[in-house]
Order: sequence, then structure tokens, then C-alpha cells
Amino acid sequence: MKLILHIGTAKTGSTSIQKGLFKLRKSLGEQHCLYPGKGNSHHAVAALVRPFHKLRRYTQSKHRNNPEKVFQRAAALRDEIRNSDADSVLLSSEFLCKLSSDEISGLVDALGLKPTDVYAICYVRQPSRFFLSAIQQKLKASVTIPNPFEQKYNFQGMLQPWGDVIGSDHVIVRAFDREQLQRGDVVSDLLQVLSENFSIDLSHYKPSRSEKNTSLSAEASILMQELRRELLDLEDNVYTDDSRRLARSIKFWSSRMQLTKMRFRDDIVSQIDRLHKPELQWLNDHYGITFQSQTNASSGEEMLARSLFATGNLRDLLADYNVPKLDRLRQRVVFSYQWRTRLATLWNGLLKPLG
Repeated sequence: MKLILHIGTAKTGSTSIQKGLFKLRKSLGEQHCLYPGKGNSHHAVAALVRPFHKLRRYTQSKHRNNPEKVFQRAAALRDEIRNSDADSVLLSSEFLCKLSSDEISGLVDALGLKPTDVYAICYVRQPSRFFLSAIQQKLKASVTIPNPFEQKYNFQGMLQPWGDVIGSDHVIVRAFDREQLQRGDVVSDLLQVLSENFSIDLSHYKPSRSEKNTSLSAEASILMQELRRELLDLEDNVYTDDSRRLARSIKFWSSRMQLTKMRFRDDIVSQIDRLHKPELQWLNDHYGITFQSQTNASSGEEMLARSLFATGNLRDLLADYNVPKLDRLRQRVVFSYQWRTRLATLWNGLLKPLG
């Protein structure tokens, strides 16, 4: 049996890949390829080799009152794979790219396989674009933003452990870049990889717009950070009902306005890509992947970029946004959030006597 793992990295269309593969589960099965479990993704499989506090942030938040449920799901996936008579098994979780060499070896062993049976498919993106997307994700449960001067986009450090355990020739790396993807679509690109490397033909697939994550606008992202500071008295980096309510309100009202696409200032883009120059060279040397980037960065621009990321205010990093629209969106979101919060408090008060 071959084990084919889509391992990430984060912010490279993983949700679209998982929804697409879930829809194709029957077609995969007809070609003796198992896409196990009941959901779109296989994040729980990491619990076979990691303790609860090292699992992804959302999993910890969702199951903090019942951690055992995660380990039960992991065990169910393990048993389904070990008991399968399929020729190949396909798993998808963008968090697998964060496993250490020991954890990768432990996962392979837990699934009853040998390293030579395992293949990893990984997408990487231009560092400046990665951080733009990572900021949007982080703000859903935090007021702090990722700082490339403190922690880089370490795709080299993520890929090397996989190469050490299963062999670099079993690690397939692709550029998450519309111009380099098959049909400009990450799901079509992955299916091309499956066809070329594993003779799994899913050429009938046509990408659906509903499978794509929509990015937050510049105005919505700024509000996500600033209103979390102003309205929510919460532990940072944790999902709660209040934070979800705020995010839903921002998304709802944003969808009814023509807002600005989120974009870093040019000097910020050039500084982020310059920081990753050694890693980008390694990527080109080992996998032939290149990205077009701005590298004409001055030392003065570096000092400014460092100070802006240290301050941590998103609006200072962005190229442009519409201030009047931002103010109008703020008014709508604050009113909606406060009204829904009062309604939820009233509803919970009515339910308490029944409990």
C-alpha cells in the first residue's frame, strides 16, 4: 500500500483541496485509492504522534473540554487505514508539514507502513503573499499579527524532515502561484500530480468556485484587529463565541460593500522576500521553483519595516484602503455585534432555569 500525504503548507489552498478530494471520494475509491474518514480533512491524524497542546489552534479551542475525542478520531483513521485493502491511501492536512522527523517516523509506524511506502505533496508560496494570508487567518482569534522578522515562513525547515525520513525523491513540491498551477487552480494541480506520479486519473474534475476560500478585504482585516481590541476582553489566540460572532458580522457586512483588496506596501513586500532569500534559493536548487519578487530593498526600508511589524498595527502595513468605507463598515459591524451579543445574553438567561 502507498500512503500519499498532502501536507500543506498553510495558506496554499488546502481547504479547496480537501473539499475537492471529498467530492471525489467515490471516484478515488473506484481507482483503489482510499480517502478515509467522514470529513473533508484529516487533521486529527496528527494526534497519533502529538499531545493535545501541540495540535492545531482550532482543534484545541473546539475540543478543550473533551480532548479525548480528538484521539478517538485519530485512532479511527488509523484503524480504517490499517484494515483497508486499497492500493493507496490519500490524506490531507496542512498541519502535517509541521511534524518533526521523529513524529513523521512515528506516524508512518502507527499506520503500519514503511518510509519507502510514503509520499508527500507540499505547496509553497511566495513569502510576502504567505504573510498576507497568514495575517488574515491569525486575526480570526488574535490581535497580534505574524512578524517575519521574528519568525520566517520556514518552508525549508518543514520540508527537510520529510526528505530525511521518506527520501527527498518522495517529496513533491509545487508552487502555489496561479500562473504556475494547472489551469490556475490548486485542486486541478494536485490531481495532475496524482495522475503523473500515481496513475490516479481524475481528469473529469472541474473546479467549483464554492471550493475556494474568499479573502478578507483590507478594511475587514483592519476591523478584525481593531474591534477585537475594542470590543472583546479575551485571551489572545483563542476562538470563542464572541470572536466568532464578531467575525461573522464583519464578513456579513463586508459582503454588501465594494471594498479594497488587501495588499502590502511595496517596501514591505520587498523586505519580506529579501528576508527569505536563502530559503528561496534552496527551493530553486532542490525543486526548481522560483517566484517573481521585489528585492531592491534598502537598509532604511528594513528599519521601517521592522518598526511597523513590531508596532503590530495592520493598517500601517497596507498599501491602500478606503477610510470612509472603513468607518461606515465599523458603524454597521459594531451595532450588529452589540445587538446580537445582547440577544445571545438574553437567550442564555432564559435557558438557565430550564437547565
